[in-house]
Amino acid sequence: MLTDSVVMQEDVIDGMEYARSIENLSSSSVREDSLRESSSSVREDSLKESSSSVREDSLRESSSSVREDSLKESSSSVREDSLRESSSSVREDSLKESSSSAKEDSLKESSSSAKEDSLKSLLGDSFFSDDLKKYPYANLPRFLIKTENNAVVVDRETKVPATMILLDESKSVFVEKKLTIKGRGNSSWTSMPKKSYKLEFNNMESFFGFPKNRDWALIANYADKTLMRNYLVYNLSATLAMPYSPRCEFVEVFLNGEYLGVYLLTETVKVAKNRVNIPENEKSFLVEVDGKSREGEVNISSKMNKHFTIHSPKKPSERVLDLFIGHINEFEDYLKDDQQSKENIFDDWIDRDTYLAYYWIQEFSKNNDASFFTSVYFTWVDGGKIMMGPVWDFDLAFGNYTRQERQKPENFYIRNSYWNSYLFNDEGFASETKKYWENNRNVLLSVVDSIEPVKQRLKLAAANNFKKWNILNLTDGDVLIQRYNSYDDAVDDLYRWILERYDWINSNY
Repeated sequence: MLTDSVVMQEDVIDGMEYARSIENLSSSSVREDSLRESSSSVREDSLKESSSSVREDSLRESSSSVREDSLKESSSSVREDSLRESSSSVREDSLKESSSSAKEDSLKESSSSAKEDSLKSLLGDSFFSDDLKKYPYANLPRFLIKTENNAVVVDRETKVPATMILLDESKSVFVEKKLTIKGRGNSSWTSMPKKSYKLEFNNMESFFGFPKNRDWALIANYADKTLMRNYLVYNLSATLAMPYSPRCEFVEVFLNGEYLGVYLLTETVKVAKNRVNIPENEKSFLVEVDGKSREGEVNISSKMNKHFTIHSPKKPSERVLDLFIGHINEFEDYLKDDQQSKENIFDDWIDRDTYLAYYWIQEFSKNNDASFFTSVYFTWVDGGKIMMGPVWDFDLAFGNYTRQERQKPENFYIRNSYWNSYLFNDEGFASETKKYWENNRNVLLSVVDSIEPVKQRLKLAAANNFKKWNILNLTDGDVLIQRYNSYDDAVDDLYRWILERYDWINSNY
């Protein structure tokens, strides 16, 4: 029974376990179904959401794409419109500029033509020429000279009647002036194509505020490629208070319509109140030491065989000539005597101040002509002392000469010439000469301060001059010494030479 009871219990237990198993299976099935339903629902919801999200994203992308395309199209349209407007504006500006440029060119041509017509009307057919256009105005006054019947100036003796007008910086024309013109100079007339001229006006004339006179010179300065050597020295002479220094000014010259170049209008050396101011009588002399004297001039020679041209008085008698040459011979006798026993006796014969100033101007510039050869002027009044000056003719100075020893800034040059060679044997004179250098060397050196301002004044006119006379890069073994690539180079060379000359003298004194 016990066994049966056990069996029954086991069966009960098995039944209960089976029932629990069935319940578990049922519950599991329910959970699975629920899970399936839930999962299906979730997936459906997820799909719906995903689909909705996709649709929204798609709509967004579609909308964004539409907007971008719209913007691109709009931007492209704007750019196209902008380019069209810009292109249109450029074309309009270009047309305006072209039109404006054409108008300006037209105005310039019209203005140039008007100026030409105005100048032609102002000058008249007699003075107007193509060279006035070929050589443009260059900030220098212009001398327009017309000879009678276009006669050619053929020599230094024949005076050719002429008329002249001065075209000034404002292009105003002074009234016509009557004059005669002839050649002037020695080698400048005989050896150089650009000629110098002597002008003698019918009436007393003043130019640039200078004192009135009938006699003037147009100096060509052909051999001087700086065009300024004479100008610099004449002004230096005035600064050193020489009794008379030629006044001068740069001009451009036209003769019978032909452009001749840059000239230096200069006062001539003559006896007059505002020039060489000595009495005009038979005992007052303006003299030139002149180894190039010509026929027709009044010439006389000394015991030392020096040749003198008497410029004043005019047509001196034999008695007057004897008075002059007698004094010169006595001076030469004094010079040849032993100087050591004499104390400053040279003051009895020469004016110390003018002699020393004259000497140093010539020595400093190493002027070729100053070796008592030609263009050495002095005055003497009976009963007085010899006074040197005025200075004259420096186109071959400052190293501008063919001989090598005169091109170099070193060594003394005129101290061994004629009177000087004797005077320097006098200790008193030698001492005074050194003292003058020490007191005035800075004044002599100051000539370099004038070079740049003068160069700037001449620059445009120099371009005209060397267009006419194309010589800057030429030498001829005679008067054209150095080659230069430009006008500036020529001026720079002069500047350098003067500084080196100053240094040499200063170091050897």
